[in-house]
Amino acid sequence: MAEPGRRQIIAAAIVAGLILLNALGTPGMADDADKTTEQGLDLDLRGGVTLFHELARYDMTWHTSFDDANIVYLDKGEGPVVLLLHGYASSVLGNWISPRIVEALVDAGFRVIAPDLRGHGFSHKPHDAEAYLDHAMVRDCQSLLDALQVERTHVVGYSMGATIAMWFALKDPRADRLVIAGHGDTITLDKWTDADHVAAGLLASSEEGLDETQIGYRRFIEKEQGDFVAMARVAETDQGIPQEMLAQVDEPTLILTGMDDDMVGPVDGLANALPNARVVRPPGDHLTAPALPEFTEALVAFLTSD
Repeated sequence: MAEPGRRQIIAAAIVAGLILLNALGTPGMADDADKTTEQGLDLDLRGGVTLFHELARYDMTWHTSFDDANIVYLDKGEGPVVLLLHGYASSVLGNWISPRIVEALVDAGFRVIAPDLRGHGFSHKPHDAEAYLDHAMVRDCQSLLDALQVERTHVVGYSMGATIAMWFALKDPRADRLVIAGHGDTITLDKWTDADHVAAGLLASSEEGLDETQIGYRRFIEKEQGDFVAMARVAETDQGIPQEMLAQVDEPTLILTGMDDDMVGPVDGLANALPNARVVRPPGDHLTAPALPEFTEALVAFLTSD
């Protein structure tokens, strides 16, 4: 893993080159600095804050994935690797850095690798639904770990990220321990219940005529500096885990879902279907549980246990 200072210098050099190319009108780059480039890097994020400012602030850089999409990620700490996969419409910052989960894992002796999944955060936000098919987010993770020469990793996912984490465990032999957080029995649905309804609300030209759920998602995504079209495509292409495949997930698994989380259904069916699972129900609901200390304590305890 590169030293933090070295990663920031590399990021600065690359971004400076991209800005220069953009100013020169290089084909394939956005004409205006406040638009997303073809490669998916938003150079001018808001109020004069550039991508480099944010990458340097959070010690992040990016990886060019299997289809040339740029995936921004954090790589911090030394020790056994933990791959963190955030939830729908969230980001590394919102799901893992702000609640100090990254800090706790690094302090516990882990190397944390956490990508902004495609369509989210600082990463590429394609508007074509095909860009999210064929387990593209899982393939992004595999491509990133290949580039970082990671041979083994614990995999921790929250909500949507939990589904991706389980797909990763099914498809990649590098998965060690698995944490399915913020999810439950609904992980086996073909797609989450409100997915198409939420997508329709995101693609609407205004909030007029939308219901409370649709408006709520729009407001949340706006707060997260998200992209409505990209988030609609992610919702439309969601793919749950077939019930019959759960028995194949034999890694030691922790189901870590808030006691008051009513968005993902009960957890008993999922726990009983997995061959090697345990359940911890920390306080909190779907939005608040990761910010509470009991969540982080349970996560660290599971990953450090014998």
